[in-house]
Amino acid sequence: MFALLLVTLFTLSLSSCKDGDEDEEVSPRSAFLTDGEWSGEGIYVVQGANSISVALLLQLAGEQELADQLDAIKDAKFNFEEDGTFTATANGIADSGKWKFTEDEQKIVITDADNDETTFTVKNLTANNLNLELNIEELGMEPVELQGNTINTLELRLVRP
Repeated sequence: MFALLLVTLFTLSLSSCKDGDEDEEVSPRSAFLTDGEWSGEGIYVVQGANSISVALLLQLAGEQELADQLDAIKDAKFNFEEDGTFTATANGIADSGKWKFTEDEQKIVITDADNDETTFTVKNLTANNLNLELNIEELGMEPVELQGNTINTLELRLVRP
């Protein structure tokens, strides 16, 4: 009886240790996301397999001021922390909030300081590239016609410096 009790306690202690280790394990996507600072590369219109810079489209449409505002993403810095928080800095203005993966890490939900949520589809996440796709209707906007193209999906591209 004593031997059976020892075996049972030993088995429970091993399974308890195993569960604790699994909780601390970080997925590869989380590790990539939280492993340092990201810099903005650009915002792109996605049409099938093709993409084009939104800033370039705006320049071609004669909207230089708006193109310059969107191109400022190249000066933005983003940090995602393991505790589910993030900071973003652009034009000397810092913002913070929370992030979480959903749908088997295929989507990321960003909650800003005002508790507004935006859901991005993770198109690419490697050690050096993070591409987040957003349907502009998620921002409460209608698709836009620009240079003969209907814009309803944007891709935010971030890179490691």
